[in-house]
Amino acid sequence: MRKTTVALLLLVSLITGNAQALEPIHSLRIFQTQETFVLDDVSLPPGLPVEVYELDANQRATEELNRQVRSRLQGDLNLQTYEEAHRRAFSDLLNSPDWGGVYQQIEVGSRAIEAAVRLQIKKIPAVVFNDQKVVYGQRSLKAALEVYNKEGRR
Repeated sequence: MRKTTVALLLLVSLITGNAQALEPIHSLRIFQTQETFVLDDVSLPPGLPVEVYELDANQRATEELNRQVRSRLQGDLNLQTYEEAHRRAFSDLLNSPDWGGVYQQIEVGSRAIEAAVRLQIKKIPAVVFNDQKVVYGQRSLKAALEVYNKEGRR
């Protein structure tokens, strides 16, 4: 772990041209969506924990859940049978082999939202260093490291 920290500090120094000591980076969390993502344009030291959170994963999971339920609806729906038909279709999904994949998508989306709330993420993209310092708006990991380096000197 110590080698990883030293290697990342050296990497940041080389990228930014600043050899001034920063707080060692022990972890990175990246918050993004499919459309607003952070480019992985720098090699990080092996062993450095990096978690990437797709904040639109929950929306995609909900869309998949609805698609799966709709695909299980049978016959003509009217106002009297609508609710019961959806209940049956959802029950069928819960008891099908497809449920594991849908559940996993919901879980991934929920973890992303929980982490964003816990770390008080205000906008995306965001790169969080050591669960403390947040760099917003950088769509490049290299640029986020440069901002971290500059902010760390203040």
